[in-house]
Amino acid sequence: MFEDPEYGWIYAHGSFVHLLGADGEMLTLGPDLWLHGSTGYISFSGSGAAAIELQGTLSADVSGRTITVATTTNKDFTIASTGVAEAINGGNLTFSGAGTVTNNNQMSATGGGTLTVGQFGATTVVNAAGASITATDSTLNLGANAGTFDNDGTVSVDNSTLKLDGDWNTDDGTITALSSTVQLAGTFVPADLTNFQRGSTAGIDADDGTVELRGTLDMEAGEFTLDATSGPWQLVGGTFTNGTLKIDSAA
Repeated sequence: MFEDPEYGWIYAHGSFVHLLGADGEMLTLGPDLWLHGSTGYISFSGSGAAAIELQGTLSADVSGRTITVATTTNKDFTIASTGVAEAINGGNLTFSGAGTVTNNNQMSATGGGTLTVGQFGATTVVNAAGASITATDSTLNLGANAGTFDNDGTVSVDNSTLKLDGDWNTDDGTITALSSTVQLAGTFVPADLTNFQRGSTAGIDADDGTVELRGTLDMEAGEFTLDATSGPWQLVGGTFTNGTLKIDSAA
């Protein structure tokens, strides 16, 4: 279901609505546009737009149902400075494919929603400086196993599950997790954890939650220490490689 400010409501029930821009150009979904509903599929065709920019709101707001945005090579999806993409009330919002998904404002999951940014392909995911991706009482999946996730903004989760996958880094951004499960999948190095805050303060706290190593931590021929600041990790099929792992008794 789409709300157009000029023509009112556009309903799509059991069918597709094709939104096409000029060949090779950007299709803009304006700031007054609200896309939501139980099930939907936003994708690119060979004769369609080369990019889609969301200036309005894309909301997966029906429990157990999924809205999917499928990108392809050189056909990208951008959330503009006024755009919002959200999974709420148990709905699922998924971005997949081989294109680039760039967030310049806000992506979120609340109320049991699941937001997946990067799935089924080599998706490139960028959380730009000043942008935020958040989850409260929900699930947040960032990065595809064959793609990349570059976090220059903020990622924060509260009482949620956060999974980082693919080739990911957060050197220029921050990740904060309160009372949550953080699943470190994909491939990463110690520098990618520099701006990762687990719990409300440094040190071991009641709201630290759980960190699971599911991917590969390349220690880059150096040392990596689990101590009172980083807290304990759970090894769930993950690997420490190319260095020395030290575990402090306070961890």
